[in-house]
Amino acid sequence: MQDLRTVVDYHARMLGDRARVERFEQAIAATVRPGAVVADVGCGTGILSLLCCRAGARRVYAIEVGQIGRWTEQIVAANGFSGRVEVLRGVSTELSLPEKVDVVVSETIGNAAFDEGIVGYLADARKRFLAPGGRIIPRRLTLWAAPVSDAALHHRLVGFWRERVNGADVSSMHAIAARQLHFASLLPEQLCAPPRPLVTVDLAETEEPFIAGRAELLLTREGPVTGFAVGFDAELAEGTGLSNRPPSVAPSWWQGFLPLEEPLHGRIGEGVQVEIGTRDGQTWRWRGAVGEHPFDLDTLAGRSPSLEELEGDERRLTLGPRGRTAAAALALIDGKRTVGEIARALAHSPATALPSEAATRAFVDRLARDLGR
Repeated sequence: MQDLRTVVDYHARMLGDRARVERFEQAIAATVRPGAVVADVGCGTGILSLLCCRAGARRVYAIEVGQIGRWTEQIVAANGFSGRVEVLRGVSTELSLPEKVDVVVSETIGNAAFDEGIVGYLADARKRFLAPGGRIIPRRLTLWAAPVSDAALHHRLVGFWRERVNGADVSSMHAIAARQLHFASLLPEQLCAPPRPLVTVDLAETEEPFIAGRAELLLTREGPVTGFAVGFDAELAEGTGLSNRPPSVAPSWWQGFLPLEEPLHGRIGEGVQVEIGTRDGQTWRWRGAVGEHPFDLDTLAGRSPSLEELEGDERRLTLGPRGRTAAAALALIDGKRTVGEIARALAHSPATALPSEAATRAFVDRLARDLGR
């Protein structure tokens, strides 16, 4: 769980991104009609919900699972929209709404377009929340990619693990670091070819969580190709777009960086083939070739999955210490006991599997913040 300072800083950065807020305001003004009902999926501070009210929405269901949702109602009230915005704490896929909505809006666009799970969230919201003929913001999302030539960036994120630290060998982490989706704030001079679109997803129609696309690029300068920058071009509404191509006009977004395990030397005019696929932003694979030198990496390998993980639904589930403690805590929740009373009861219960009373109290407190009302 993020600490509160990190959460506050993160949302301040997004609210301070004028391009982000203004483009969404334009899209909302063009889409939300007076009297409309709206679902704001992943509402954060509620800024888009407020903009929907200003556009004439009769009711907005503002859905947020993160810590910031604890204060969203206060922000809504301070702007005079308490009677029109209902804040719902939780994940949108686990909630139901009392009525169908005319518009679903969501700013769950990730640095690498899909890494915040926007495809799955909007596919579910479209099926369960959206009335026939309803509309989605954003409408389309394009994944772009560009080769990166930056030895210092590669060393910081990947190559560092080849070094010894005070005589200790940490090189077993090198292959894992190379198989991660990293994030970095990139500049045009770090790219060795212009960004190219790989695949566009129509968020008003798609139901397929697997997204993949490919492109061929020509290197514009000689040097090491150290990985690939990835990001988004978003069509929020007709005539209103937003992108994080370097240099990004929306500074609250960085770019994704999919590294190569080892840099590959490229020459001016040489072709680079790249194919990138993701399953709803949770796992990624990038493969292709720089000239005649192939590469093939994925984040699944970086996670070092066990055989049981790969078996999926056939795996038998058992509860570990945290699971057993959570089950015992849930059994005590009756709407009458306080968090402190539950923690004290668990601390002296044989059902508790954590190593100390302090650990049990801390665990119950986190559980209450995550699941309580």
